[in-house]
Amino acid sequence: MRRIQLYVEHDLDEALSAEATRLGTSRSALVRDAVRASLKAYFDTPGDAVDELIGGLDVDPDDDLDSVIYGLEI
Repeated sequence: MRRIQLYVEHDLDEALSAEATRLGTSRSALVRDAVRASLKAYFDTPGDAVDELIGGLDVDPDDDLDSVIYGLEI
C-alpha cells in the first residue's frame, strides 16, 4: 500500500470522521472504498469469453454423441 496526502474541506473531513466512526472503520479505508467505487470501470476488466459461456445453458446431457455431433439417429 502506498501513502498519499489529500487535502479536503473541513466539512468533508468531519463527515468522513463521523461515517468512519459509525461504520467502525478508518477514514483511510472509507476513502479507499469510495475511490475504488468511483473508479469501478477502470478496475473492471473483461473476462474470458469462454469462461462467460460456462454454465450458460440449462440442458440435459445427451449420451448419443453421434446424433448430437453429426445429426445422425442410430
